[in-house]
Amino acid sequence: MRVVVMGILLAALGSTALAQRGGRALERFDKDGDGRLSPAEVAEAPCLRDEFAALDANKDGALSREELAAFHQNRKQRAECDGQGPKGRGAP
Repeated sequence: MRVVVMGILLAALGSTALAQRGGRALERFDKDGDGRLSPAEVAEAPCLRDEFAALDANKDGALSREELAAFHQNRKQRAECDGQGPKGRGAP
């Protein structure tokens, strides 16, 4: 029983961390505040811009928090797209 509860808690924590990663990109690039990123909003984010079509899983023309979280989960270069270098925000 404890193992099941721990597994559920760890899964919830992992989901929260991924949502936060997607949230950072939204905070940085979501100029119109609609909670989604358009191609125009990610024009200055090469990782997001170059892979926009592939990241837009539901093909609605915008990246949602969930799509951004999936991107961060699957990409090792997430620091580049978040504006964070290997040592934290703004590092080269």
